[in-house]
Amino acid sequence: MKNWIYGIIATLILLGCSQQEEVKSLYGEDFNISSPISTEQLIQEIDSKAEVKNTQVEGVVEKSCGHTGCWLTLKNSQGKTIYVTYKDDAFTTAKNLKDRKVVLQGEGRYNQDDEEYEFIASGLKFE
Repeated sequence: MKNWIYGIIATLILLGCSQQEEVKSLYGEDFNISSPISTEQLIQEIDSKAEVKNTQVEGVVEKSCGHTGCWLTLKNSQGKTIYVTYKDDAFTTAKNLKDRKVVLQGEGRYNQDDEEYEFIASGLKFE
């Protein structure tokens, strides 16, 4: 009987540890995907206009916050960092999003202090 109880406890512990974090299809404000631009186009628009508002960008996640899901970076062919945060810290995402294709709604600009491109997302969807 004692071994049976230990077996059940061990099984429950293993099942609890092996559960993967749920990745939802939408984070933040809902939006309709409509002609998103690439990460390269986003960089070009920020370079020419200083700030890009109310736009959609499509890209692949390079890194994401492994602690609370509070930021991510997008890959691009130019090797420049596009650091994504969430508007008013209104939401967080799943923690392991590396190599996932996303569409973001929001605004972008260049941060002179950190020498990186920033995108403040009001919504995020997976394709």
